Order: sequence, then structure tokens, then C-alpha cells
Amino acid sequence: MFIDSHAHLQFADFDNDREEVVARAVDKGVKYILNIGTNLETSRQSLEIAQRHNNIFTAVGVHPHDTKLFNDDVKKSLLELLRDEKVVAIGETGLDYYRDYSPPEVQKRVFAEQLLIASEANLPVIIHTRGAWDDIEDVIDSTANGDVKGVFHCYSGNLETALRLIKKGFLISFGGSITFKNYKHVEMLEEIPVEKMLIETDCPFLAPEPFRGKRNEPGYVPLIAQKLADIKGLSIDDIGRITAFNANRMFGIAPEMEEVKKVYQIRDSLYINPTLRCNADCVFCARLTYPVVKGHNLGLPVEDEPTPEETIALIGDPNRYREVVFCGYGEPVLRLDFVKEVAQWLKSKGATVRLNTDGHGNLIYGRNIVPELVGIIDKVSVSLNTHNPKQYQKIMRTEFGEKSFDGMLDFIRKCVAAGIKTDITIVDIPGVNVDECRKLARELDADFRIRRYNEVG
Repeated sequence: MFIDSHAHLQFADFDNDREEVVARAVDKGVKYILNIGTNLETSRQSLEIAQRHNNIFTAVGVHPHDTKLFNDDVKKSLLELLRDEKVVAIGETGLDYYRDYSPPEVQKRVFAEQLLIASEANLPVIIHTRGAWDDIEDVIDSTANGDVKGVFHCYSGNLETALRLIKKGFLISFGGSITFKNYKHVEMLEEIPVEKMLIETDCPFLAPEPFRGKRNEPGYVPLIAQKLADIKGLSIDDIGRITAFNANRMFGIAPEMEEVKKVYQIRDSLYINPTLRCNADCVFCARLTYPVVKGHNLGLPVEDEPTPEETIALIGDPNRYREVVFCGYGEPVLRLDFVKEVAQWLKSKGATVRLNTDGHGNLIYGRNIVPELVGIIDKVSVSLNTHNPKQYQKIMRTEFGEKSFDGMLDFIRKCVAAGIKTDITIVDIPGVNVDECRKLARELDADFRIRRYNEVG
């Protein structure tokens, strides 16, 4: 599923076929559309469209081009529109110095007023910025104590600015321009976490390839998703799901995205989420604060942990996937019997099975559990995280204290000796000596992999 996070269906470009455009979007998998106002009149029109369609929501606000027309009556009317539950954001607002349609000082004053409206209404803002990057952050930081969140739509800034805005609670949205042959910022898209992105059409403008130069419409948003998937090394379904999850967290327009997943797919692999419980409390882990991986909510309550029978039913045919992985935010071997039963079934069906673990299984059970994995687990992936025992405990914060590091290494050695393909991973957090970790992996006869600090999955 996809969400077009920025459309202008109220514009005259759609007067002759608006309903057909909406229907085409649904046929293309675009489940929700966020339609955006640009002044009082178009905000009213946008709300009217949203009221006629269950799958359309709206933002109301005044575009920087029209700020010269903003006054107390306009403000009062916008506040009245906020009473409707279909209004989920303020915008589009912001600053645009590229075209001199409204004086910069007027733009800044009206932008600040709309930020205050958003803060008081507890709504996000949809921000348009062109040629005003220094001033846009100054106004945000000095208004409502900087207590606003939202989206920088159709982003045209640089990577440094994007990462700074993300830290302030904003999402970064991209549209059809990323599909253009002359798009020059692919490296920036590679670096911005997809968990902080939205996708949009900004229709009727900026149609993606192969429709560049023609009228844009929400049904083209999958083309943008595909381009982003190619850049990120993900599937188009991954991009659709992740950006839909992000949109729901920001605007609350797709509550079904919050369903807790007991099995979940990323790329061509299927993951099994056995538990949120863990014997460690890693400094980089969002297990207790934001247990989300690539648009999947893994915040599994203990009382709802899946049974083997339930999990097998959810998996279906495991041969649809390149591999099946036991990997939630918790430690899978805390449910060793569950892992063994499901893994045995998977192997009986010819599936390739991997176990992601912190390597403390032998410490947890007070015995060598590796023989119990032989024949049912094809590959074990162990979180090493550092070559240094003292640093290890600071990072992992395990319940086994000083025993943790040596216990983890012993588990790896036993897996390798038992013929289980084994790799060890680290998260590239500051202060970890990557070269020494790689050297240790060679000594253990294990493969080595680096996981990005700011991106899970």
C-alpha cells in the first residue's frame, strides 16, 4: 500500500476527471491521499474533497506565495476549519524567496503564526521551502519553543540540513524529481534513513518519469516508491509500507499500520518475531521505546507471544522466501522450544532458516544448546558489537555481567565447530574498533557484517 502525502486535487487541472483520478490511485495501491491547501479558498475546497472520500485527508494553511493576503479574518476562518476531523495538518506553509510573490518579512511573520496554530492544535505542519533555508530554521527554532513537528515536502535542501531537521522531529518528503535522469542527489537519498521519509506526488506538478512534463496524479506515487526502492536496496512494497507507517505516525491517517506483527517480510526474507523480552539492554536498541523495523510494529506484549501453531499458520509456504529468520527486537532463544519446533517444521518444508541472537543461549540455559540447533538452523548471526570485553558490557548491558563476552565467544566457537554457518555483526557506533572486530571474526572463522547505527533491518 502507498500514501501520497502531498496532493492538490482541488486544483482546476482535475476539474474534468477528479473522481477518475482518485479511482485510478486506488487501483494502483494508493490507499490514502493527503490533500493540501495553499490559501483559505483552496483549503476549503480541499476539505470538501476530503469529506466526500474516506481515503482522503487534508491540511489547511497559507502558502508563502499568498502570505500577503493573510489577515485576522483568514486566520479565524482557518481555525474554524480545524474543527473537522479530516484536517490532520497545517499547510502548506513555509518560506519561498525564489519568487517574489510576498515580501520575506511578511512570509516569516505568517509562517510563525501558522507554526503557533499548529502547536496549539497539536498538529504537524507541511513546510514548503525554496531559497530560504537559513531563515526557515530560525523561524522554527524561535517559534513555540521549537515545539513543532511536520514534513519538509518536495525536499530540495542538502544532506546536512536534512539530518538536522530529522533530529528536530521532521520527516523529509520526496517526489517525482528523484526519478528524473538529471537528478543529482542520489547520495543524499542513500544517507537519509528511509524511516524518516515520505513520498508524494505534489500533483498536478512534477510528474515522475515516464510522465515528466504531463499532469501528475496520485496514481503515479508507486513510480516514486520504485525509484527509492532501487536506491535503498529494498522492494517497492517495503518502501510503500515504511512510508505509510511514517505517514500514520505523523498524521494518524492509516491506523492499521500499527498492527503488531508476529511474522513480517523485508525484501525477499520472512522474519519471525518470537518475543520482545531480552536478557540485554543494548545502548543502541529501541526495543522499549520504538520497536519498529522497516514499517513493522514489533512491540509484542508478553501475553500475546505467538504459539508454534499460530506462527506456522502465519508463515504459509516458506519456500516463497529466500530465508526465514528468527529475529524480533527481543532475544529469540529465550523461547528456545518455540524456535526448535518452528525451525523443525520449516526444515521439513525445505526452507533456509537463520537465527539472530546475542549469543547468550548457553548462559541462559546453563548448558550447551548448540547441538539442539544442528540440522534445524542453517545460519546463526551473533551480535558481537565490539572486540573489547569491558566495552561489550557497557554496550550490551547484559544480566550476565563479566561472563557475557566470553560466553558469547564460546557460543560462536561451538556453532562453527558444529558446522553451522556463522556470522558476527557490529553496529557502527562511535568508539567501536571495526578493524579489531573484523580480525576477531577471522580468528573465529566466522563471517563479518557491519550494521548501520541509524537504520534497522
